[in-house]
Order: sequence, then structure tokens, then C-alpha cells
Amino acid sequence: MLHTGRNFFDNEEVFENYWQLRGRNVNANALLEEPVIEELLPAVNGLSILDLGCGDGQFGERLLQRGAASFFGVDAAEKMLTRAKERLSGTNSTLLHGTFEEVSLPEGQFDLVLSRLALHYVDDLASVFEKVQKSLISGGKLIFSVEHPLQTASTHQQGATPEGLLIDDYFLSGAREIEWLGGRVQKFHRTLEDYFITLQQAGFTVETLRESKPKREVFPTEAEFLRRSRYPLFLFLVGQKR
Repeated sequence: MLHTGRNFFDNEEVFENYWQLRGRNVNANALLEEPVIEELLPAVNGLSILDLGCGDGQFGERLLQRGAASFFGVDAAEKMLTRAKERLSGTNSTLLHGTFEEVSLPEGQFDLVLSRLALHYVDDLASVFEKVQKSLISGGKLIFSVEHPLQTASTHQQGATPEGLLIDDYFLSGAREIEWLGGRVQKFHRTLEDYFITLQQAGFTVETLRESKPKREVFPTEAEFLRRSRYPLFLFLVGQKR
């Protein structure tokens, strides 16, 4: 059965496999994605923050503990939001169920919008960026991570081969169907240029572009560090509302 970003993580097998993967000592999110997000984040004290793809609310909890004034989380997976509501109970937080395309966001309210490894499930990215731009205060920022375009381009691979990463159909942007975590899910491939230009056209000045270049000090073994140094897994962009 093919799942979309809306219902993929509500599949029981996928949900359990996801948390097993995240619970490993060596996982890409913790070693490659999160360190860059932390570097890109400004001081959050007093900020009103929107998180598109808030998951179980772990990161929202951390931001509130650091002094964020409020947290607004959106997620399409009911299983994720159930955990988030339990975790964030009693905090200055709002949680909304729905896809990024369909939810209504308050305009001119947020200082910072985050989205971590969620926007590659979105078909109409331009409309989401435009909605986010309207939700930000003047000068507010959007920080997001996605699977690197080199990862999403080809459907002929599940990770790297011993010879390297197979890159195919890179300039053919659009839907891709892959097997992952015990399910079949639809993601959307875009080139690096696509992300950059779509962000600009939505009214953002692109401030920063980063990739998930590994740092030796966060890896438990030299072998794992070298394995993760072969090709990028994640892409990061920071845009400021013009």
C-alpha cells in the first residue's frame, strides 16, 4: 500500500520501526541532521516558534525549556501528535493536525519557522513557503532540512552501493515512491536549484545553504565517520522574510 506524508507514520509497523531506528546509538538524524540544525538556530529566548512536522514534540519541548515564548506544532500523523500532546501538556503550546498544504496558519505571528525532514513529503512546496512567509513577522526566519536531492533523485537504489551513490533522473523533479521502514511512501524530489528558487520566489532572502558534512567528534567509530563522509544525506536552507 502506498502512503503519503499524511498517513505514513500512522501505519503501526512504520511507526514502531521509526522509533527503533531513532533509538539506535548511531543514527543519521542525531549525528548528521540535528548538529547542523543546532548550529543554524538563533537564540530562541522570547521567540514565537512554528514547527512544521513537529513529530512527538521532543524538539518543541527543548525549545520551550530554552526560553521560547510559545510553540506551535503541525503534524499530519495522529500517532505523532498524540505523543506530542502528552509531552507538551501544561506548556504554552498549540498543536494542529493536518498537512502543511491544508492547515490555516495565523499571519504575522511567528519569529521563527522550523521544518525538519518533512518538506520532501510536500507536493506543492511553493504554496507552503508562501503560507509560511505570511505567518512570519517582518525579518522572521525559516530554517528547514530535507533529504538531500542526491538521495531523492533515483528510485533505483536504497542507499549506496559499494561503488558509491547512484544518481539518476536528477533533473526530473516530481514524485518518487520508495520502500522505507516497512512501508511504501511517496516523497517528492527537487533539485537543489528548485529549493533555492522556490524559497526566493516566496519572498525570502536565502541566507544560508548547508549540507550534512559529518564531524569526526560526534561519531563513535572511525569506520562510521568514513562511511557517512562518502555522500550527503541532508540539505539545509535558511531564508529570511523580506
